[in-house]
Amino acid sequence: MRIRDRGSKKTVFTVVLFVTFQILPLLTLSGCSEGPSRAEEGFKKETLQEIVQLTPKKPTRIVLKRTSKGRYSWELRGEDVEEILRIDGRLRDYMKARGAADNR
Repeated sequence: MRIRDRGSKKTVFTVVLFVTFQILPLLTLSGCSEGPSRAEEGFKKETLQEIVQLTPKKPTRIVLKRTSKGRYSWELRGEDVEEILRIDGRLRDYMKARGAADNR
């Protein structure tokens, strides 16, 4: 059982070739027609007087421990002492309100 004969395959092939070599190049070249005037408007060269190199801030690590009595203690590790003290104070307040912190 034949679906299409040989003549219709040639027609389809011819149409595909026509589209490929005639229409597609016209579509790709039409985007280039506005040229350098548009590119010159959008590009401006800027120089920085000073380059600042920033390193990412490492987070403070909290190691939470639970004792056999059900109370909690923790270890704080990090680079910023002020942040470690702030976090420690917040943890103490939170645990004091819940009644679960160990006395250090």
